[in-house]
Amino acid sequence: MPLIERKQLLRDSFDDTALLVYASGIVTAGAWVFEQVKARDFEGMLAKRLDLSSRSVA
Repeated sequence: MPLIERKQLLRDSFDDTALLVYASGIVTAGAWVFEQVKARDFEGMLAKRLDLSSRSVA
């Protein structure tokens, strides 16, 4: 499944809350985003490297 479709499925799977936020299209600002995650006491973050393809791990 193409990345754009996977991202849309993820976006549609939950609503943003005070502690869960979907952020899209952030490129080259990973360190800044991570600092924001820590400052807001979020549980964590998930990121994908754009130069790597997705694969199934079984």
